[in-house]
Amino acid sequence: MPGTAPQTEPSTSRGLLQVTDPLLAAQHLNYLILSVPANEAMFSTRDKPYSRRQLQRYADEAVRVFMAAYERR
Repeated sequence: MPGTAPQTEPSTSRGLLQVTDPLLAAQHLNYLILSVPANEAMFSTRDKPYSRRQLQRYADEAVRVFMAAYERR
């Protein structure tokens, strides 16, 4: 499994995540992290890099949404 997919295995094994398809879960997480910057790159006239704080915010929110979807209940 490429990329982020193997990273879900420890949390799944410990019962923290409910993941039946690690590759799909990793793709969801990657999209959540990159969607806002990618959309802005394609559809806006932004001409300066994101600050570390902005990138951290996107990553934090992506993980929050990912956990809402995949956290074992």
